[in-house]
Amino acid sequence: MEKEIILNQLWDLAERLAIQIRRENLDGQAGGLCRLGEKWVFFIDNHASQTEQIAQIAAGLASRDDLDDIFILPQIRDVLEQYRE
Repeated sequence: MEKEIILNQLWDLAERLAIQIRRENLDGQAGGLCRLGEKWVFFIDNHASQTEQIAQIAAGLASRDDLDDIFILPQIRDVLEQYRE
């Protein structure tokens, strides 16, 4: 599966989980998932490559406990499994 499709699928999954994704200038620093008040937010560096964005989003989503009840394409589940701790 192409990186762009994987990235789009991960973004869609984040949206279904009510996670906002914010693209920010982080000066090359890794972004990640954090909680701001009652909301979950992904911070993604504007300059991160698609591979880096996939890694950041997949790592954040893989740590969630609520993925079993959601339909996720098998290829995307495989990506998430790679980033499970």
